[in-house]
Amino acid sequence: MRKSFLLIFIAVMTFSVPCFCAEVEEPEQIDKTWNDIGKQGKQLLKDFGNFFKNAGERMGKDLEDASESAGKKITDTSKQIGNQFKQAAKDLFTVKCKGTWVYKSKRTKTTIIVNEDGTMEITQRTGLDVNYWKGHYSGTAHFLTFDIYMKGKKSFFSDKSKESYETWYITYTVEGDSMTVSSNDIPADESGTDFAEEVVFTKSE
Repeated sequence: MRKSFLLIFIAVMTFSVPCFCAEVEEPEQIDKTWNDIGKQGKQLLKDFGNFFKNAGERMGKDLEDASESAGKKITDTSKQIGNQFKQAAKDLFTVKCKGTWVYKSKRTKTTIIVNEDGTMEITQRTGLDVNYWKGHYSGTAHFLTFDIYMKGKKSFFSDKSKESYETWYITYTVEGDSMTVSSNDIPADESGTDFAEEVVFTKSE
């Protein structure tokens, strides 16, 4: 009986020990496993580090490009605004009414001549009689200062003139071939036209 029990115990131990040993890893294998895990962890951290570094560089480059582009747009816009301002100022101080302009009432024809050389003349013709004023002008896109140095009257038989030291002020607006004029200084014509009110002149070829 004892012999039989001993044989059974030996048989069980013979099969159990290899199984137990198979389930438990060797110390060297355990060290190798943890070393591999450590290496993988280090590589993972390195990969994450490279990812954020590259992402940061790309973001920085994108921001730099965006800033450069925005700066260029701001500079271009500033230049454009500056040019528009210069052009607007130039237009504002440029006389727009150069040429010959005519207004006809029932009895009188009034003509305003604004020359390129800075000279100016206003005439009022009623039949054969002509009153005229000659001088120089200065002004802007809507305002004229007419400095008169000579005025006179001529008819079919005579022409009388004399020096004059008058200054007339004229406001005007040009739209195409029409010019609206207003002045307290231009004398009323023989038809009673009051040039202090707005009077429309037409451009003459």
